[in-house]
Amino acid sequence: MQFDRELVYDLTLEEITGRISKANKEHLYQIIADYGEAFSIWQDLHDTVTPEIITRARPQHRRRNKLILAVLACIIAALSLVAWAHGQGLLPWQQQGDVYVYYPDMAVTDLLDNQRLFLKTSEGKIITFADSIATIHTKGLTLTNHNKTLRFVATDNAPARCILNVPNGMDYSIVLPDSTRVHLNAGSTLTFPTAFKGERREVMINGEAYVAAAANVLQPLFVYLPNHTYVSVIGTTSNGNAFNVNTYKPGLVEVFVEDGAVRVYADKDKEELTPGMAISAYRGRLQELFTADAAKILRWRDGIYEVPERSRVKDVLPLLQRLYGVEVKTDDASIARINYVGDLSRSTPLRNYLDSLSLQKGFQYTYQDEHTIYLHR
Repeated sequence: MQFDRELVYDLTLEEITGRISKANKEHLYQIIADYGEAFSIWQDLHDTVTPEIITRARPQHRRRNKLILAVLACIIAALSLVAWAHGQGLLPWQQQGDVYVYYPDMAVTDLLDNQRLFLKTSEGKIITFADSIATIHTKGLTLTNHNKTLRFVATDNAPARCILNVPNGMDYSIVLPDSTRVHLNAGSTLTFPTAFKGERREVMINGEAYVAAAANVLQPLFVYLPNHTYVSVIGTTSNGNAFNVNTYKPGLVEVFVEDGAVRVYADKDKEELTPGMAISAYRGRLQELFTADAAKILRWRDGIYEVPERSRVKDVLPLLQRLYGVEVKTDDASIARINYVGDLSRSTPLRNYLDSLSLQKGFQYTYQDEHTIYLHR
């Protein structure tokens, strides 16, 4: 299924100039949440065409109006070429100092880097957090990293879009401008503005995250997810709202509410969730509501992954990669079919699991490099 490029261009320009309607903005955000190329076009337009440029270029004569339209057409054509080249794999990361001029796979639905924790600013600057405690000053932002939590102060009144990339092998939290706290699980990304302006607070999440939303009935929070799905906060408590979203499995979105109330939208469907309720959406279609155990769903926040019953080794390998940041693989079907029983805990070294399983089931494992382990007979 393809998206309409011209529609993305038109709606993005309307958004930049502040003329976009609520319905069109919602539609635009759904498209860019589902299509990586659409997100790249949207990001590039925001980086290239600003309201100030359009205001300064506002023509007084029809002749100049044609010139402006021609310039915008050239910009759009150039961005189309960039998007095409991206799709063909012709544009690698191009680094100039600590600035990356262009990124492949800039989609919300993709992890930018599965090995590094970093923040990507709207200007393309990469800010890494190597130290457990650090304060970093960059254009328009003062960032503080402490106790696996990022806080920031925007020193520029104009909101800028950032992407927080949390790699495999760790979890990380961020406190947003409204005091909403987002705890991201391994292998997840959060796209957010440095300031919430307008009638809505809007962010995008890929992977898994626990959202403790600050209460603000005048500016509701919207969380956009892949597969034409998003969550809006509708109930308010003195402590705000708390809910968990999970988009790890292709085509599947899972939402659980711990406190408050939310409304989940999937394409044309919608459902309201209250504490203890959960729902899943598969490829834009909501499934049945059900009650869920918060202790089980939120165990990942304590570094524990629950392995479903009747799981096999092949089912556990992606969990190991997410939990430890190491790819564990095998091309031996007999190993892949081995049953696995028990949960996984980040506090337990990976070697302990591999030693126990290989001893019981009669196989070996070898480190191919520091990030890859191979299971074999």
